Amino acid sequence: MNKDQELPNTTTPAPDAAIARSSRSIRWVVPALVVGALIGAAVTYVWAPNAATDAVAVVNGQKITKQQLYDLLIQTQPGPVALQQLITQQLVLQDAAKNHINVTSADADAALNKVKATFPSDAAFQQALQQGNLTESAYRAQMPVQVALQKLLAPEIHITTAQEQDYFNANKDQYATQPEQVKASHILVNTQQEALDIKKQLDNGANFATLAKEKSIDTGSKDQGGELGYFTKDKMDPGFAAAAFSMKVGQISGPVKSQYGYHIIKVEDIKPGVYSTFAKVKSKIYDVLFNQAVGQKAPALLQKLKASAHIQTLLPSDAAPLPTAPPTTTG
Repeated sequence: MNKDQELPNTTTPAPDAAIARSSRSIRWVVPALVVGALIGAAVTYVWAPNAATDAVAVVNGQKITKQQLYDLLIQTQPGPVALQQLITQQLVLQDAAKNHINVTSADADAALNKVKATFPSDAAFQQALQQGNLTESAYRAQMPVQVALQKLLAPEIHITTAQEQDYFNANKDQYATQPEQVKASHILVNTQQEALDIKKQLDNGANFATLAKEKSIDTGSKDQGGELGYFTKDKMDPGFAAAAFSMKVGQISGPVKSQYGYHIIKVEDIKPGVYSTFAKVKSKIYDVLFNQAVGQKAPALLQKLKASAHIQTLLPSDAAPLPTAPPTTTG
């Protein structure tokens, strides 16, 4: 957007703010599963160029096949990362079995539905999948491993009501049924000195709308006296929004810097936000904090599992080209 374009207003969608948050939710699962790729020092590579086997790796005696690797390659990850993801998945599933942890299809479906519930719509969920280079079926296929990882780490995670309340207080806007809105006008100029001169004129009784028509370089609002209408915080430049949402009705700001220049802002009206109560969203907040804790604790667990495992990678070399077609199978 350049200076000749109007600042975002309530008639235009938020600039992917919900999608940006959603994308992080999608991607949380994948790093937890492939974090083993970042712990390469724990893996012993044993190259076997002429191995007469369809295995690309063996984890504690359990094969990872060429077909499994190819399936993952075409769905999500580049070759080296994909193989490490499969190794990591195998380690998690083996440890779950060792600890008598069973993950059912219903568990996986429930986990997927919990993720979907964090999105404002199915369209937002699908767009986040696309941003993460995933299909829903590929994402769903990873859920059993993710649930197993959660169950393995659950005994180490203790979320208190105080932690949930603190998170709610710090992230109230995420749980707004109707976000706070501000109605404001502004005068946009190129330099801070110009903005200071305009503020001085306003302090001396000049009319805001008149000065906006004369001085503002925002062609989208100057003819309306600088009026922007009602907007929510996520629809504006962060610097502009921070100033506008900290002001009182009738207040006129000093120079506010944004990516477009310097603004003098006048707040015309405020519509308070309507928020869910803590009790209504407590379970959702628990899930958020629990998943954050899993993400923090997973690397140490996976490093421990790799350090004690016997892992062989059986690809010809780490420089070998990636497959361009599914590996053939016999029988």
